Amino acid sequence: MHRFSVAVALVLALPLIASALATEHFGNAPYTASHWGLPDEVGRLANLPGRHYWYEVNGSPGFFYKGDVAAVNEAMALFAKLPGTNKQIRFVAGPGETKDLQQKRTIPFDWSVRIPAGLERAMRKDTPSVMVVHVTVPLPTLKPDESAVQQWIAELDSPMFAVRDAATKKLRELGFAGVSYFQAALKATESTETRDRLEGLLNRLKGIDQERLEFPKDVELVGPADQFEGYRKQLTDTDSTTRGTAAIGLATSQGDAAAAVKELVKFLETETNEYALRCVASAATRLGADAKPLLPAMKKKIAFPDVNVNQAFVAAVKAVEAAKPVEMPSDEAKALATLRIEIQKTIASARAKGKKP
Repeated sequence: MHRFSVAVALVLALPLIASALATEHFGNAPYTASHWGLPDEVGRLANLPGRHYWYEVNGSPGFFYKGDVAAVNEAMALFAKLPGTNKQIRFVAGPGETKDLQQKRTIPFDWSVRIPAGLERAMRKDTPSVMVVHVTVPLPTLKPDESAVQQWIAELDSPMFAVRDAATKKLRELGFAGVSYFQAALKATESTETRDRLEGLLNRLKGIDQERLEFPKDVELVGPADQFEGYRKQLTDTDSTTRGTAAIGLATSQGDAAAAVKELVKFLETETNEYALRCVASAATRLGADAKPLLPAMKKKIAFPDVNVNQAFVAAVKAVEAAKPVEMPSDEAKALATLRIEIQKTIASARAKGKKP
């Protein structure tokens, strides 16, 4: 366990607290929810086997997990059982990655949960509990020969081992394109052999894919486009804290960085509140080299008549100018953009049905 007095690093993730006392914990040692004044349901969620890191700031914990789709579904089900109705599950494209509180250690993860509590809950009672799921697998682009797939599935219960084994190998070659067929067959079969082989095929598939997600009811589901549009609208809110939170949200939502920067450029043209401005400086630092188009507007704010704003933008300008761009191959960037669109459609469908699509 490490305890820090945190200012700059936490502003990036926790805009409601400019300076805070924080702890962080690596590994899966038990989390005792009652120690932090939180209900037992939080402890059950926090202590899932996949949790490998968590931090706390003034009583508000954030938990980070690694695991497969089955583990994500279990976590979503537990998250849905948390007390209260102000809960969101957000779905983003690409693998998850964060930093420790000192911004020195990179921490990969598949999903995270953050519970507003303590001082933060006292300051903003409307802050939701948020679970973020990182979807990494695109929807299949090729549809397999259905008659062949059904034949192979039927052969999984053949009395001859060689036939069962050959059918399993053929089905394995389908990869994620076979998921919907495997799931349908699992619901229909009464054969233990067939069930074991189908479950084995599904368990071999690595990554978080959309087709196997089991969306809980009575929890707000938020897709990538929903997040961006929500933050964009909040930039015009009458409450300065909400505007500042939105600025950081745009930078941390793992969406289109160029679109986020474009909104922040417009925001700086009219924003005068010192807190909201400092949040933009933090957002720019988080965006790194992607925030370079924001530099001219940021440099103008260095002359703003508030020393805290001055210092924030001086530091942010220095950080952005020094930041090196993270090069992403064009095909990879295109795939990520396509995945965002797919996720949004999946979430919209799930919302419309009120259940797993």
